[in-house]
Amino acid sequence: MMRLLLVLLWTAMSASALSGFVKSNGIGGMKMSLNGAPEYSPATGLKNQFYNWKGQKIRYQSTGPEDAEQSVLLVHGLFVNSDHWRKTIKGLEMQGNVRVYAIDLLGNGYSSKPSRDSVESKALNGENGKFDDANYPSIMKNVQLGTAFGGQRIADVDLKHPLGSCYNFYTW
Repeated sequence: MMRLLLVLLWTAMSASALSGFVKSNGIGGMKMSLNGAPEYSPATGLKNQFYNWKGQKIRYQSTGPEDAEQSVLLVHGLFVNSDHWRKTIKGLEMQGNVRVYAIDLLGNGYSSKPSRDSVESKALNGENGKFDDANYPSIMKNVQLGTAFGGQRIADVDLKHPLGSCYNFYTW
């Protein structure tokens, strides 16, 4: 079965844009960060780092020269984390002058997991007031979608999360 993977490419992104490393301490013989992540990913061998986004810790891994001509951001799909990109990261590393970032989305992997109904979570929700404006409807009409089997279909897509959850990253 084919998977749809989101890979965003852009140039000249500085490594300092993803700062905010959480200090490590020793727990059970393995260095762990404050949120329980090992100091280094067992899957990639890369240092687990954390970016502070709106009070939440977002885990990321990075490799490649900081002054690379191109940067790549790898965003995982459902039910996995940035370690899922281990082979892609290695392949991009071998290409040379590319800086690679792989993140754990909010609520996944070693990133923060605020309770869906918490005040903190509701404040993070990118939908807050976004669809109150008649000029910005939540439903996109007649969107062409691809299927896992290579087919296509047309459907209306509602951008609002059915529960108003902060985990709808399309509205961040």
